[in-house]
Amino acid sequence: MADSATVPVDRVRIFDRAGTPIAEFKASVNRSWIIGGEGRAQFTYPSRKANVVNRKVLEFGNWLLVQSSALQSWVGQIDTPREWGTRTATVSAYTPEQIFSQRIGPLEEVVTGSPGQVFERLVSQLNLAEQTVIRAGSVWRGGSQRQVVLNPSPLSEYLKTLWETSGEDYVWRPRTDDNGRLVIYGDWVQYLGAETGVLLQEGKMSTRKGNLVLLEDFMDESLGKANHEIKKRHGKPDEKAAKTIAYGSIKYGILKVSPEKNVVFEWEHALSFEGE
Repeated sequence: MADSATVPVDRVRIFDRAGTPIAEFKASVNRSWIIGGEGRAQFTYPSRKANVVNRKVLEFGNWLLVQSSALQSWVGQIDTPREWGTRTATVSAYTPEQIFSQRIGPLEEVVTGSPGQVFERLVSQLNLAEQTVIRAGSVWRGGSQRQVVLNPSPLSEYLKTLWETSGEDYVWRPRTDDNGRLVIYGDWVQYLGAETGVLLQEGKMSTRKGNLVLLEDFMDESLGKANHEIKKRHGKPDEKAAKTIAYGSIKYGILKVSPEKNVVFEWEHALSFEGE
């Protein structure tokens, strides 16, 4: 029998189509993030738990928010396949690109602007027939101007083409308001690749631009700088003290910043022995 302590358990929250919270429980959720595409999540839950396994909670179109301490939050809409068995129920959900595929553009509209401005128009069109929980969030409006002709085609096609041709990127940022209602902000950003939220003095970390710093290299660099500072002050290195300072500086540099802001990591400031 597997040790339950080794099984990752996520905080799962279900919201109705309008974003009203209707259930919360723990489950192990398999999920994926696809840059510029539709990610998927799936979990299995005991059928006997009628407070969760019922039509109201697991209705198609409801929103699934998965949170854990190890990964960024995942948000998506419940859809097929959804299977009920005598012992377990299996539920699937897809990232917000799914709802863009369910809505179409106007009869004809010419949109002129930057990729970020076109993205804002797509979100606005998404909410035209029925208000969703998706909103335009932090939008970078730089970049080259373009003309996009919207027709009655799925909005997901325009979103994918915009992402592919602009050289820019977007991310979904789920939040709950003061009343606990879900809001999903679509942030349009200048940099390609996954948004790490961490900025080095040399530039933003980005997988697709190749501007990626591996954790192992990041920690080794921090350890080397801490050892250098100790040797400069005390005349000899101290590996144990260097590790404490180096790894602590990384944690502190990230945790001291509020979650909605980017982390700007500066080696000199992070490894300062003077305090704040």
